Amino acid sequence: MNMQGLWFPPKLPFRLYVAIPSNILSEESSLREKTMKLGIIARALAIFRASRVLIYRRTPDESLLIRDILRYHLTPPYLKKYIPLRPFLRYVGLLPPLRAPSHDVPDKLSEALKIRYREGFVTKVLEERGLVMVDIGLKEKGIMATEHPEAYRRRRFVLVKLRGVTSQGVLLTEVDVDDIPFYWRPFLEERIFTSLYALLNEFKGLKIATSRYGRSIESVFDSLREKLLSSNEVLIVFGAPYEGLYDIAKDEGFSLDEVVDFSINFIPEQGVATVRSEEAMFAVLSILNLMKVMQR
Repeated sequence: MNMQGLWFPPKLPFRLYVAIPSNILSEESSLREKTMKLGIIARALAIFRASRVLIYRRTPDESLLIRDILRYHLTPPYLKKYIPLRPFLRYVGLLPPLRAPSHDVPDKLSEALKIRYREGFVTKVLEERGLVMVDIGLKEKGIMATEHPEAYRRRRFVLVKLRGVTSQGVLLTEVDVDDIPFYWRPFLEERIFTSLYALLNEFKGLKIATSRYGRSIESVFDSLREKLLSSNEVLIVFGAPYEGLYDIAKDEGFSLDEVVDFSINFIPEQGVATVRSEEAMFAVLSILNLMKVMQR
């Protein structure tokens, strides 16, 4: 979708969730390398229009590091100043720009009003007046009227729609990402799932496991595409560098094939001994994107 020089990528016809283990960085020895790998993963999520990234716990557990760096990277640039600096964020300056619609918003009000949607940070709560002041990355301050201003003392980051302008500032209304008519960005699920099984058991949509021991993609291409395009929510699950999903399932004491809808080898006849997690992510998500495009 294009409007007066502004580009808005279309949404997928389903919500795409991507699950990664908390030991996905076990191949990288330094914080710098771990940070760069997460930057590549975040880019893959945004390029292929993932809705949300989920983390499930494995050993060694680096879930806090992963969560801190992804949270920082997925936050729009003009709001990063509100994220407390932690040791894990030492190398975030090396992260590649995300360039999702959420991050490429204009810094002039006249242009911002064409897009209407932005993210903001609550800077002040005026409970007696039912107002919330929001930094939306513009010179003009954002003002949001609400019946429950006290709730914003705990929830500071908000997604808003610009409704208009007054002498006091820009009038805002809080919205859900589903209200935005185009793709916005990947979001991070703050909760860490206690295990792979806990994640799979809770998710009720289409579940796809990625494994070199799964069925070859060409043998299930048509059936997967049919299921994919008829689903509202789709979960893609990735394993770790030193333990695949079948290994993890065996360690946790359950049968992977009994709790997922598909277990697929998306890179049959691979030309290298091992495929890195971030490389697999690009391969898998590009195939799913092709299936969606073929619907046209």
